[in-house]
Amino acid sequence: MLDLERARLRAQRRNPSLGDVEDAERRRSAVRRDLDAALAAHPEHPDLLFLAAMLEIEDADAIRVVRGSSDETSTRKQELLEAAFDRIRDAEAASGSTFPRQRAIIGTTLGDVLSKRGERALALEAYEASHESHRERGADAIRDLAILETRLASTHKALGDHEKSLELHRTSLERREQLAEAADGTESARARRDLANGHLYLSEALGAGAPASARRHLERYLQLTFEVAWLDPLDRRGAVSDLEKAMARASRLTSLSDGDVRPFAIVIARFRDVIVAPRLETLPSNDSRRLAVRADRYLSEAAMLFASRAREAGEADEALRQDREATRRLDSAIEIGRVLVELDGSRPEVVAEVGLCLAYRADLGVADPSQVERWIAEATHLSSLARESAAEGPIQRKLDRQLSRLSGSDASD
Repeated sequence: MLDLERARLRAQRRNPSLGDVEDAERRRSAVRRDLDAALAAHPEHPDLLFLAAMLEIEDADAIRVVRGSSDETSTRKQELLEAAFDRIRDAEAASGSTFPRQRAIIGTTLGDVLSKRGERALALEAYEASHESHRERGADAIRDLAILETRLASTHKALGDHEKSLELHRTSLERREQLAEAADGTESARARRDLANGHLYLSEALGAGAPASARRHLERYLQLTFEVAWLDPLDRRGAVSDLEKAMARASRLTSLSDGDVRPFAIVIARFRDVIVAPRLETLPSNDSRRLAVRADRYLSEAAMLFASRAREAGEADEALRQDREATRRLDSAIEIGRVLVELDGSRPEVVAEVGLCLAYRADLGVADPSQVERWIAEATHLSSLARESAAEGPIQRKLDRQLSRLSGSDASD
């Protein structure tokens, strides 16, 4: 029974399939043999039934289902989850206790499988059953309910019920606000991140139908992301990956502001100058370099757009000022980017982005034509280098278009 007790502890940690997959499977197989023997002798023992359910959840966790997975794979995962649910029900009947958290975990995971398979109505049933199970847990389930309500909202939207989707997003946001207000120091970052995501989801759900409200929630998401990154620069998730995503999502401010790029540029400049710049000085990692290149590229694109509009309006001084700003940002991106490519050249998106900055810089030009040619040659080399790694993302396509345009301009001169 010692191995079964160890398995119980691992099951309660909820992430048993992380790490060495083969080792995890060997351990599950060993536990399964002992457990089958124990169940044969004591088929109604509640602890054994509970452990059997947890083991089936582990087996299901080990099966990765993404959109496009084979029917056999998703069906096997569904069968394991349904078997686990039956075991939990048997354990509840045998023990006289209830296990709502385990029921909810199974229901949510089953809903995810069905959703990825496109069976939205069945996924909705699984999510709703999971929601009911979480509600049995009371105050302990507030965060789980908030996260699940986001899934429910997305499913209702996919089924065409936009109003119910908005209602669920708002309910989820209220729960996240409650948790953020009550969070202590150790939980503050997670609670703020959860709250930020709640504002983002509601903003996306509101969309073009309510642009002013959507913009307000998007701005709150960006502010909260800024705060998390500012408060703990050593938290890689909050200070790097969340910040990178936020900079990309900030571009939606333009469409929510009648095409005005300035709100987007203001947010990116704040991120670049207040958060990224100090890190470059104190923690010059590849992460901070990558964030700096991305921010400088965004800001250079905004400045080039402002310069073009100023020229169209006959505002020569403003056009010159914006050209200089674009030049300053691109020179910064290129200087940092060259170091980044040298240290982190295995990432095709990084390579392509530095190449794009060089192509932009060549387009702005200098008095020395040979310098322009060198920039174009370097950008072309980086484009080829990125393509060797099968880079076909939006940055690579943008770089290809820019190089093609520069080539066409050169050919016509």
